[in-house]
Amino acid sequence: MYLDESTKTVEIKGNSTLKEAHWFYCNLLKWLIAFNSGQTRTKTVDINLIRVNDSTSKWLILIFDKFHKILPDSSLEINWHLNNGSPRIREYGQLLKNRPGLRVNMLTHP
Repeated sequence: MYLDESTKTVEIKGNSTLKEAHWFYCNLLKWLIAFNSGQTRTKTVDINLIRVNDSTSKWLILIFDKFHKILPDSSLEINWHLNNGSPRIREYGQLLKNRPGLRVNMLTHP
């Protein structure tokens, strides 16, 4: 997880198969809210995960739904990277993309 205030970008990268995913993702939501207090507004979240599980998918949907409710004026754009061709990664990205109010780009890499 990387937060860059100068570019207003948050990056989530790597494997996300945590058994205690709720701890990490509850904190992620807190960090996003704190990062967006005041004048700073996250413009882009890059999600570049190699492995995910059902828990991760549920938490990401919950986080971005809550983020949208808390900061409805946000112009947040989520880039969901499909760099390993995994059907599961694609499926979870599509679930996130289908959420109302969220702008999700499905990005394919060679």
